[in-house]
Amino acid sequence: MESENKRDEIEQIIITNLKKMGYNYDGLENKYKEYLIKIETSIQGIFKREQEAIELLSRSTVSIKGVSKDAGIARQTFYNVPILSEYIGFNTTKFEKVDMSEQKHLSDDKIKDLKEEIKLLHKRDVEFEEMKIDLEKLKKEIREKNSLLKTLLKNDSNITYHNFDNDKEK
Repeated sequence: MESENKRDEIEQIIITNLKKMGYNYDGLENKYKEYLIKIETSIQGIFKREQEAIELLSRSTVSIKGVSKDAGIARQTFYNVPILSEYIGFNTTKFEKVDMSEQKHLSDDKIKDLKEEIKLLHKRDVEFEEMKIDLEKLKKEIREKNSLLKTLLKNDSNITYHNFDNDKEK
């Protein structure tokens, strides 16, 4: 019964998601519905494992309580045998607790910075392309003016002319 309820729950998630995507679940062939159920089950499993990992990391610390539970040693034993509690204390200084909210914040900041960098690179590329177009227009204008000058020189032999087209750029 629980398995059937879980399947119904997964189908409802699929129906909702497909509706948002503009698809109708009821119009799909049964084999595609089964594929979607398998996919959603997999996705739900991934999300569940991710949440469990986040929860585990957020409360993971080296402490007498945590180690006694994990190792199966009574907490009182640690207090009765000082070397055991000292050993945990020694290792506590080497352990760095992972704050998942801080990690997510750092990731979000990094994503924001990268998006801003992409935006700036895109702007630079657009400006570069515009400059290339402007350069071609200027080259064309120079060719036209040189042509006009040549025509004028032919008509008046007293004018001297320097052909800038033959100058090499350095």
